[in-house]
Amino acid sequence: GGYQYDTLSAAAAAAKGGDTITLLKDIDLGTNSINIKKSVKIDLNGHAITSANAVYTLALLGNATLMDSKGGGAVRNTAYQTHQISKNGIGLLVSGTAANVTLDNVTIEGNYAIQMQNSGTAVI
Repeated sequence: GGYQYDTLSAAAAAAKGGDTITLLKDIDLGTNSINIKKSVKIDLNGHAITSANAVYTLALLGNATLMDSKGGGAVRNTAYQTHQISKNGIGLLVSGTAANVTLDNVTIEGNYAIQMQNSGTAVI
């Protein structure tokens, strides 16, 4: 059920607080990253979100849950694989006083898998 969107950014923009965004395929962001500021649940559904962004792949800035209902789902940052010291290569960034993130059955990969800043919290 629900709606289908061409991009994760479009799904996040259309989501309302409490909605679940379910991935239907792997997402390669190239060198881009994505910020989600809403209180939503993201179900990787066995898929991966991958980016070679020098800073991070996914930033959760609200009260969110990142989960995987099928297994094998991941958030990956591959920038660090170029072995350039200047690259942070963060998989998941949790930032801001409104960022209270719950992780459930997900794999996070990167030079720094998870970074929490500006009073952001995560329940693993």
